Amino acid sequence: MSALEKALNHSKKLGIDECEIVIVKKKIITVRITDSEIAEIKQNFDESYGVRIIHKKKIASSQTTDKENINKNIEKIFEKKSNFKTREIWKGMP
Repeated sequence: MSALEKALNHSKKLGIDECEIVIVKKKIITVRITDSEIAEIKQNFDESYGVRIIHKKKIASSQTTDKENINKNIEKIFEKKSNFKTREIWKGMP
């Protein structure tokens, strides 16, 4: 079971109505040009995770790059749910 599946199962154990985790993977290429010539080329890979929870029509989200601690991220969001406004228009995720 992947870390993301474990995180979704953890959200169910907490009693969260709905939880969504989105993975964003980026490949970044930087080219530095000096005196009309390519001086340097750099390539970087980035991966981040967007977490959204909906509980009793209260919506909260967070972003992290720490895949192994997504459970803690979900817990932190869930603890602060009382600070969020209820969205009566919310019908649910597809």
